[in-house]
Amino acid sequence: MFFDVGRFSLFFPGSRAEVAEHVFHLGLAVGSDGVNFEKSNSNPVFEFGDGRHSVVTFALLRDTAGWPLREKGKLRMWFTAVDFHDGLHTLHETSGVDSSQWAPPSQAQPEHAYAPTIIREAASNTSGTPISHLSPGHFATP
Repeated sequence: MFFDVGRFSLFFPGSRAEVAEHVFHLGLAVGSDGVNFEKSNSNPVFEFGDGRHSVVTFALLRDTAGWPLREKGKLRMWFTAVDFHDGLHTLHETSGVDSSQWAPPSQAQPEHAYAPTIIREAASNTSGTPISHLSPGHFATP
């Protein structure tokens, strides 16, 4: 959940297919108080787009206080995609003008990334690039 442009946004993964063919997409619910939410009429708001890869975990670029950061007016989101036929998890990035309009996913970045956390730490990262924590004790810049 995050607060941006005067509203709270809550992402959730979901699928409408038969169990054997589940491909998870990203849904959106919005609210004004952070407690009560309504699902967006434009769900799903993001999907991998190939009919095989599920969006299973996702993280917005945030500052150290947890507030979403925009770069050139856009939100940035990293997410793990998985093809449940082979089980390989890959990290991808996308950007959007708001929480319901996202660009197509990037090419695969690191493999075996399961739950990305992306934080911009200006004080300890003088280059200003995001730092991602991919696994215990391993940091990388996407």
